[in-house]
Amino acid sequence: MKRAALILFLLSFVLQMPAAHSVTEMDGAYQISHFWSYKSDSWHCNLSIGKDLYDYYRLRRIHQSNSNNLAGFVLSDFDRECLRDLVRNFREAGRKSGYSDYDNVYNVVAFVQSFAYVSDSKSKGQLEYVRYPVETLIDGMGDCEDTSILMAAILREMGYGVVLLSMPNHLALGVKGDHTLNGSYFVYGNERYYYLETTDKGWALGEIPKQYARSDVRVIPLDYFPQLVLKSYELQSEDYDAYSAVFRINCKIENAGPGSAHNPFLHVMAKTGNTMLAEQFFDFDTIDEGVSGEVVVRIRVPRANRVVFELQCAADGVSSNALQSRVLDLR
Repeated sequence: MKRAALILFLLSFVLQMPAAHSVTEMDGAYQISHFWSYKSDSWHCNLSIGKDLYDYYRLRRIHQSNSNNLAGFVLSDFDRECLRDLVRNFREAGRKSGYSDYDNVYNVVAFVQSFAYVSDSKSKGQLEYVRYPVETLIDGMGDCEDTSILMAAILREMGYGVVLLSMPNHLALGVKGDHTLNGSYFVYGNERYYYLETTDKGWALGEIPKQYARSDVRVIPLDYFPQLVLKSYELQSEDYDAYSAVFRINCKIENAGPGSAHNPFLHVMAKTGNTMLAEQFFDFDTIDEGVSGEVVVRIRVPRANRVVFELQCAADGVSSNALQSRVLDLR
């Protein structure tokens, strides 16, 4: 994946410049220019993001929203370098302008709130389409899910505790803070997370739009949870004698993310009825997010009238679906 290169600088000679976003394609990258204002300062960000990175996210199968996958849009592995560069430049530009940590955070808030609000049906022709942060940065637009995900990804890279706040027909952000802050918050894990609206300018931490003030809110933590999928397998007999048979098994495994699957292994069992004939664990290399691969294993099983193979993949803290072979007659 191409890394993102960016320049962030203060336009001190222009005051209250309205937000504007433009994109051109050059040498396999999107060149993005974005303007926004914070306080009495107007800012301009030039950002270059590889087309291959954008296409990677645009072509991913998961663009539909449910409470089980929203964290994955924030935590995806491949845009980390882009987001870290963005954060680094925000901080450096803030330092040159004499900004406090508070101002640096609110400059990020102003940056994201300046992105144009547009419905999925209008921008994508779909009832629902959730953008990854890189997509929103390039498209320069999105709905509440898109800007909340982008804001969460940036603030998380800045080291702040964040969660997503899911409501009927709306998504917002919760930013971790202590009792000295004012405004509306939600408690999760004995911590306060203050409401942050991303879909329009001027909303401060702790301010909730009236239409969402009485909504039921579900807190979505941002935790890595690689999703291993055992997609298919091929079973082939390689050798046998009067007492046993050797099988070669080709398994196709995918990690749908977010995050890498560490210490993965394949668990293969051969059974006849409820009796275990053979069982083996095969270790293999870490599977990065979005990667599919093939694992080839061999297992020797005693000859029995009827044998069924069961396969499952697992890694640190996660496990895949299970697959079962047809019944094999080894007489």
